[in-house]
Amino acid sequence: MAVVLALVSWTGIAGHPITTLAASSVTVNVPESIDPTGATDASGALMAFLGTVPDGATIVFRAGSTYRMDAGLKFSDRHDLTFEGNGATLKSNGDVHETSSLFALWGGDTGITIRDFNLVGNSPTPGVYNPGSEGAHGVLVDGGSDIDVSGVTVSAVWGDGFYVGSWAANVSFHDSAVRSNGRNGVSIIAGRDVRVERVAFDNSGYCTFDVESNDPTEGASNVSFVDNVIGHWGNIFFAANGAAGSVVDGVTVDGNTVTGGTLAADVTLARRQNIVFTNNVSNVQADGPVLRFAHVDGLTVTGNIQPLRSGSLASILDSTAVTYRGTPAAEESSPGTAPLLPLFVAAVVVVATSGLVSRRMHRTPRAWRGRR
Repeated sequence: MAVVLALVSWTGIAGHPITTLAASSVTVNVPESIDPTGATDASGALMAFLGTVPDGATIVFRAGSTYRMDAGLKFSDRHDLTFEGNGATLKSNGDVHETSSLFALWGGDTGITIRDFNLVGNSPTPGVYNPGSEGAHGVLVDGGSDIDVSGVTVSAVWGDGFYVGSWAANVSFHDSAVRSNGRNGVSIIAGRDVRVERVAFDNSGYCTFDVESNDPTEGASNVSFVDNVIGHWGNIFFAANGAAGSVVDGVTVDGNTVTGGTLAADVTLARRQNIVFTNNVSNVQADGPVLRFAHVDGLTVTGNIQPLRSGSLASILDSTAVTYRGTPAAEESSPGTAPLLPLFVAAVVVVATSGLVSRRMHRTPRAWRGRR
């Protein structure tokens, strides 16, 4: 363990300077006694070790190591911790529930940084959605704030690559790769100020980016999904529905490229606010409408490129403050001739919107979760 001490000075009573020593960083290596070969379960030993590490520390994993995880690395009420993976692998050998998420931030955590890990699940059918077996995620952030995850590669997890719930705030997931996940690339159940950027999502069994509350107390505020590269999705690229009465205000989906599917989007639960869907690109032909929006107050849909076999790019119903512009590839029109609708759109094209049914997100009962 290395402790770096810094001189901290300020003016005390009667103007006398006061100098004290304060710990500014602590670096702790994962003990060599914890099996780094993947042959035996390391989860219990890692949990016990984490309990001895003070807040404010950097935890360094051994480069090239593999830790078998019969349960997730689960912690709560920890502060200012950095997990430095050095390319280490956490390999799941657990069940399909949330407690087997490889990193499980279980509430009250602040200032947590996770970087440079290989997170490997144990789904026998990577990238395939298995209803009821969708709780074990790559990284679960259940409450807390100021969470930064980068440089991680997630594969073969039963559930989501990245999950945000319990109104976690100021969460960033970036510069990473989700190679295969059974449910969603990213799920936002309840979160604010969440940003997902420059992440490759190769194969998501259900949805790439899903904002979906389970009950009216959940929702989303100021969420961005930008500059990501998406391969295959099983059901839809983007959705923001969920429980009636929940509030979703401020979701931006911008600058994403989908190579293995269309830009299929569905935001049709009354009422969502301030949805921006712009500058996204797919090269896979579709029958329109591809984008379905209804009951949105404050909707911007511009700059998207989506080749069509038939139909129109978007269906927009019962929405206010709408700015819509098609693209030459999407609307089969010449540059500059696509319509701009700046205030209100009753419908770009009227279609039934019942084809996509909102699905309640699987959430392990409280008895499993062991919450307070």
